[in-house]
Amino acid sequence: MTLPSAWGPLLAGCVLGCAGAADEPRPAPTMAVTVGQAPSVVSASASAPASTSATSSSPSAAASAAPKLGRDHRSFVACSADDDCGWDDPCAPTRCVEPQPPAACEETAPAPGACLCVEGACTLKPKTAPIASGACELRGCVVDRAAGTCVADTGGVPENIRFSRPVNVGPSCDCNAPAKGCAFSWFDAVLCKTERDCWVDPSPRRHPVARPAHLRGRDFKPCSDGEVAPACKAGVCALGPAYSC
Repeated sequence: MTLPSAWGPLLAGCVLGCAGAADEPRPAPTMAVTVGQAPSVVSASASAPASTSATSSSPSAAASAAPKLGRDHRSFVACSADDDCGWDDPCAPTRCVEPQPPAACEETAPAPGACLCVEGACTLKPKTAPIASGACELRGCVVDRAAGTCVADTGGVPENIRFSRPVNVGPSCDCNAPAKGCAFSWFDAVLCKTERDCWVDPSPRRHPVARPAHLRGRDFKPCSDGEVAPACKAGVCALGPAYSC
């Protein structure tokens, strides 16, 4: 069928108009939200920041939450000299830890002893040795170096495999009488020129002492004199080589 020529412009205009109407963007549907009532659909981009802020923590907050060393018998503050150590509280000192900034004190308490660097650890040497109390198990006493006291703690290790570490100088805690508790000892450094100035005392645990007069002038005899030989290191008596006897 042939259309009249007059209809051509009308059909062209209709086609263009219809196409334009189909391509025109339609407004996005809106969602009404009542105040005080949560919407049923939440944008992912809006919820992500809230989730992140609720579950994440800054590095500075994590660092501030880390426990300080030397606040119990399970740790100590490492040192190389006495100046590396200081009291936990300048006004009422109780523990030998890292140095603290000066403080203005309304009241002060005397220090319980000397805060020293002993064997690479900040250690309190008490003015008076603490009195044993409570109960303990054999080889089940631990030194609280920062407090200068003993703590009964086996660490969950069975008695048959516990080990009493020898001491060259400083504190020692030993369960000599289980019913009376851990006994505290302090071994002072013994000056020497040679190993002949030193000896080893096995009680309450192995530690160096000055050589008795009747044993001077001769060399140590392994096994006959003991299982551990004395030594002189940097002018101080120390424990030397051990022997299987």
